Amino acid sequence: MNKKRIRQMTASLLRRVTTQPAARYLAPHRAMLTELLEEQGWLQRFAPLFGEERIRCADVLSLCREELALLSPEPEEGWIPFAYDFARWSMFPEPAFASRQREHGAGAVFFLSLLQVLFDAERALLPADPLWQLELLEEDEQEESAHRDSYRLFLRSYRREYVYEMMRLGLEATPWRTLEHIAGVHHVAMHAARGLKRAGVAVDLGLVSASAAGHDIGKFGCRPGERVPYLHYHYTDLWFRRRHMGDIGYVAANHSVWDLELDYLSAESLALIYADFRVKQERGPDGREITRISTLEEAFDVILSKLDNVTQAKRTRYTFVYAKLRDFERWMVSLGVDVSLAGACPDPRPKKDVALMDQREALEELRLLCVEHNAALMSRLTGQRSFAGLLELARGETDWRRLRAYLGVFESYSVYLRTAQKVQTLAFLYELLMHREGDIRRQAAALMGEIIARFHAGYAKERPAGWTPESRAVTDMDQWKLYLEKIIRPDHKLLAQHRRWIGFTLKMVVNSLLDKCERDRRGEFLTVFLRWYRRPERLEDETAFQLLETATALPFAVCDERQRRRLMHFAQALSVRKDLTVRSAAVLLLSALHPWLESSVPGALRSVDCAGSASLARLRDTALAGAGVQAPPPPLDEEAVSEIFLDNLKSGTPWIVKEVNIRLLAAFAASGG
Repeated sequence: MNKKRIRQMTASLLRRVTTQPAARYLAPHRAMLTELLEEQGWLQRFAPLFGEERIRCADVLSLCREELALLSPEPEEGWIPFAYDFARWSMFPEPAFASRQREHGAGAVFFLSLLQVLFDAERALLPADPLWQLELLEEDEQEESAHRDSYRLFLRSYRREYVYEMMRLGLEATPWRTLEHIAGVHHVAMHAARGLKRAGVAVDLGLVSASAAGHDIGKFGCRPGERVPYLHYHYTDLWFRRRHMGDIGYVAANHSVWDLELDYLSAESLALIYADFRVKQERGPDGREITRISTLEEAFDVILSKLDNVTQAKRTRYTFVYAKLRDFERWMVSLGVDVSLAGACPDPRPKKDVALMDQREALEELRLLCVEHNAALMSRLTGQRSFAGLLELARGETDWRRLRAYLGVFESYSVYLRTAQKVQTLAFLYELLMHREGDIRRQAAALMGEIIARFHAGYAKERPAGWTPESRAVTDMDQWKLYLEKIIRPDHKLLAQHRRWIGFTLKMVVNSLLDKCERDRRGEFLTVFLRWYRRPERLEDETAFQLLETATALPFAVCDERQRRRLMHFAQALSVRKDLTVRSAAVLLLSALHPWLESSVPGALRSVDCAGSASLARLRDTALAGAGVQAPPPPLDEEAVSEIFLDNLKSGTPWIVKEVNIRLLAAFAASGG
């Protein structure tokens, strides 16, 4: 090792120990460290470690143990296990570890910084090893990535938090070979992504690289006793979100083989899952883990042997997701991607005219066409800029037919959008609630309810016991409260007609959400919605009418007794209003509640003020007769029927009153009238 490289390494180490975050621990020792590192040839003592073999952390420790002792006392378990835990708990803070971090932190940070400098030199001197080394993107490739800002944040966190150094320490401090798996997955994923990019497929190398390098980072956050194979997805997602890299974390956290059960995935997600599928670890004769990159067929057998409680149903599921990966690999082969990782670039498969294909070839071509179409469409939907452009195109669309096509796309693919994109889509759909076409408003309202109901469907992994959402995280309940407020109380600056259109969609939004959400969460969403029924005296007539109409369409079976009584008291309080539409809606709600509250509803119906509307009085009497508390009203005579028909022909008659009239006519016809 020449003097120039030693000087470069010294300058690099000095820079690391005098800047944050290392300086937080090493500030009291800055003068001593500066003098030590500027001493001629201090790093020269590590030169014998650079040979044909990789550096061992234990060998580095034996050469710097005296310097570490000057910084802080040695931990009971030794420097290597402690430095490993120090890096882990810096990434995933643990309050119980804080006092030990302060006591031994200076020595751990210096040791980790020294390892970082030595491993950088090792990377430059030794040939690349796909199971030990992560070849991250160069500057020119970063510039081409739409996620370059997030990628640079990833690189910054990756270095500042000593992620690679922690994984190297883990090879000596634990029996696990996590580094070999992560490095192997990164190698396979990037090999596939670069091949697809050369073939002209829209694939983001920055997104693939960062998500592959961090896909198992959550394994280092799992607590003792937690099930690492099930919970590391959660901690991976948590690490990325806390560092404002949600776009990368979305792909990194959803790398399970079962995520292939989703109908559509982006090329980046497929590349990561494909790589994770092929890089597997087995037990050697001595019980130690052995990491190897296998073929797709070999990996199928390895994973099947590792699955818990394999039943026929689980085997069928697994075979299905394997078939999707096999289709993805065949598509890559058809484009000329080298899936053997041998370094060769085979020629793309020549195109054959459809008329000359036999049945097997036609079926294979359809499979590949589906993979290609889905990858292209998901590229538009998951890319930040392309998705924003798609929304702007939809906003500027004037043809209602094309607008419905856009809504159809969002309806089919909304479950695969990231959280930020779902928030953007909800804002766009809310604007459509003011569209002049009624069917557009109804479709947009139903889709709003569905998106909120499935807001977290893109991440459906197991959570740790006692987990609660972070206060800063956007949740489905946040969006539910926000849009209830915006629909029930639209902005006063909007036109009166627009406010009415928005209000009339409340029923569609609520019904869609309750229909699409998980059954065990219906009560949670209902509780938030029914808070609007607490103070009926404070509501304007129009708002009260919208709430009454929405409540009439609710699935009362999922409401508890207290919630049904709240709705009954709400309707009873509004049944004395002067506005006829409000009173009519109150009677309809009380009639709908009668099968659930048989003993209480008749009293509420008797208190309804029916002055000025014979139809409303007859509807109330019919409901009371159905409850068995009074005799049925006399049949409609010819004059009453004529008046009802005449009333329904008038444009000034409220539609809710016309609905009451139609109910009366339907009952009259059913009785033989």
